[in-house]
Amino acid sequence: MLPQSLSEWSVDVVLTLLRTAMFESELFDYKEALPHPKDESGKDRLRRACCAFANSSGGFLVFGISDDKAKSPEDRLVGLESLLDFPEKFGNYPHTCTPAIAWNFLNPPLTLSNGRVLHIVHVPKSWNGPHAQGEPSSGWRFPKRTNKGDEDMSMEEIRSGFLGYYEKRLKLQLLRSELAALKEVAGQACVKDQTQIASHYSLDSFDTQVIESIIADTYSITASAPNLLKLLAQIRQAARVANNTIRIFFGKVQLPLSNMAVQVREHNEFMRPKCENIINLCEGAIKELDRLLGSV
Repeated sequence: MLPQSLSEWSVDVVLTLLRTAMFESELFDYKEALPHPKDESGKDRLRRACCAFANSSGGFLVFGISDDKAKSPEDRLVGLESLLDFPEKFGNYPHTCTPAIAWNFLNPPLTLSNGRVLHIVHVPKSWNGPHAQGEPSSGWRFPKRTNKGDEDMSMEEIRSGFLGYYEKRLKLQLLRSELAALKEVAGQACVKDQTQIASHYSLDSFDTQVIESIIADTYSITASAPNLLKLLAQIRQAARVANNTIRIFFGKVQLPLSNMAVQVREHNEFMRPKCENIINLCEGAIKELDRLLGSV
């Protein structure tokens, strides 16, 4: 069973994969070491591997494994120097892909019996792609990861990747508009004027259907913004509570009550903190959303 997270990797797991002669797949790739500073071809291959994982289903790079398959599994565990500042040295490669690629690594690394270490890097599936290696003067390549290794994406795959990305960005822009509209509704429902608190009330309710739909459609992007998701969940819950109160109140005000002014005042006083809470939540969500939109 291949590890699905960084915490599942161990020296024993690596040895098991080597002993069973499991070929590098669409989910992991062995690397003996980081490229030499003068090895431009090696640098391109590592960037290509980062792009391929990000453009596909994500995967792991295992550093410190000899390429010599004639060696025993134990002898293939050559490791890297334990004093190497691996995050700094490696980080330049995904950073110089276009756009830059997110990654994480096992910390601390896996220590071998000889004192050297294995570094495990996780490159997750990206929704900020498709990612490319290259530069404008020499052209761009968009790799993907398959069971055969790194291959170039087809034109249709590249086109689909860009369309999917921009469609999600447009939906996030719509989410921002919906949050602003919900904030406005909350502001109008919050009666603060003491001369009107017993006579005026809002007829609007809080509609979150579009917000809920957008959350489902863009979760692949918003999953990287837990604070935003938390605020959106709080907004939906606050809206449900407010809507329930509004429905009960509307049922009352349609009756010929002698204490109508008292009912209106109590409703407005109850709704005021609810509306202020929704306003604050919407403002916080908009800030988190702007931060997310600025990073994707």
